[in-house]
Amino acid sequence: MIESIKWLGHDAFCIVSDGVVLYTDPYLFENISEIPPADIILITHSHHDHLSPNDIVKIQTQETIIVATPDC
Repeated sequence: MIESIKWLGHDAFCIVSDGVVLYTDPYLFENISEIPPADIILITHSHHDHLSPNDIVKIQTQETIIVATPDC
């Protein structure tokens, strides 16, 4: 069951479902203290505003799974 969906700006969302934290297209995260670490990060394509290494580092842990298209 989906517990929450939070829009983080542009195309970035944080979705929490059954305790799993999923992010889409991380870009320009500002208030990261308010969002939990990622279990899964989905990247839809390689444009800078969908694939931001600086923002991925902010939410990634050693256990985070990153799912991306081949061009990423």
